[in-house]
Amino acid sequence: MTRLSIQIIFVMLGIAWMLFVTFDLFTSIYGDCAGDRWCEGRKSIAGGLVFWRGFCVTLLIFLAYRFFRKEPDV
Repeated sequence: MTRLSIQIIFVMLGIAWMLFVTFDLFTSIYGDCAGDRWCEGRKSIAGGLVFWRGFCVTLLIFLAYRFFRKEPDV
């Protein structure tokens, strides 16, 4: 597998992950809890949890992409 194909795979993986995080964020924030206190409490922290999990995995994907982007030292 060439370096270019690995970079393309990481770019596609990063875009797919960002789309998933966006979908997960919207589904965790919006919705009706019907006055349930447990649901309201979970809903108030869910946005932050989804954001930080998404940020950390995106950072890992970016670092892996940068690792494969570097030219090998001769």
